Amino acid sequence: MKHSLKNYLLILIMALFTASIVGCEQEGPMEKAGKEIDQAAKDVGKATEDAMKDAGKAVEDAQEKVEQAIQDQKQDKG
Repeated sequence: MKHSLKNYLLILIMALFTASIVGCEQEGPMEKAGKEIDQAAKDVGKATEDAMKDAGKAVEDAQEKVEQAIQDQKQDKG
């Protein structure tokens, strides 16, 4: 009788352990929301980085045009 009680307890413990592992693998709504927020933050960061690169390029282009205009003015006066 003791032997079968141990077997039942062992089976119960294994079943609970298995259920807890399976339960941990499933994403809950908060985990899904967290992942979506993380992805959104990455997307915003990438968009910001791209916008900064574009803005930097625009500033460089404007600087080149100003420098060219200054050189043109110097040549017209000289």
